[in-house]
Amino acid sequence: MEKAIVMNTQKFSLHDGGGIRTLIFLKGCALHCPWCANPESQKREIEVMRKQSLCIQCSAPSCQACNQSSAFCPTGAMAEIGEWMDVDQVVRIATKDAIFYEATSGGVTFSGGEPMEWAAFLREAIPKLKAEGIHVAVETCGAGPLEAYEALEQEVDLWLFDLKIADDQEAQRVLGASFEALFSRLVLLREAQAKVVVRIPLIPGYTATKANLIQIADRVRSLHIEEIHLLPFHQYGEGKYQALGREYALEGVNPMGKEEVESFRGIFEERGFRVQIGG
Repeated sequence: MEKAIVMNTQKFSLHDGGGIRTLIFLKGCALHCPWCANPESQKREIEVMRKQSLCIQCSAPSCQACNQSSAFCPTGAMAEIGEWMDVDQVVRIATKDAIFYEATSGGVTFSGGEPMEWAAFLREAIPKLKAEGIHVAVETCGAGPLEAYEALEQEVDLWLFDLKIADDQEAQRVLGASFEALFSRLVLLREAQAKVVVRIPLIPGYTATKANLIQIADRVRSLHIEEIHLLPFHQYGEGKYQALGREYALEGVNPMGKEEVESFRGIFEERGFRVQIGG
């Protein structure tokens, strides 16, 4: 039976696919977006987060200096992120709330990290969820092997496909992958007539420019995709970088104002897209 590192499971979510959902976050992503709100999801390994605000200095002057194991920590200031789970464990977690999915047209969403990097796990888990009548969505940025998308293109009910930087060289520099390589997965899905919603994070200094969004809009329109979700920048993940001992490139950057978000909405509505602010 396939296993994956599950970073978190979030029940009763009202985002990422419609209705009441269970979100399954798989750990690991080939991209390294500077604004990532879940930096603990990037490495494909179990790691430790240290929250100084919870530290009571029971064995060291600071949480960062503590050399005890996370199991020793009495307050949870130091905690392991990620747990190996097999397919049946994840399916059991998901099916417990099947009554809520049925009542609200909800389901299960695999997110990350990049869930498509765990393609063998998904290829085993998704049919089991579908056999229970559960709607399945996958949130992806286009990373992961091409053959994984080919194998799952018809199994997944809804693809939530993130696009970020349209300039190929800039995408390679900032994200670690070219736009064309990531976009090719979206083309493959649409050629298979898979249901796709494109989502674009609006990140000051990176994605939230008129030129970038126009370029993305025109490329997506050519694939006859109807719905776009714009995800305004926020600072919810800022403290996680400190807890992981990493630098945060967007420290102190202000969240985007409503007026600016609405101006970006217009770029897509002018091209015939249905636009939703938020996921």
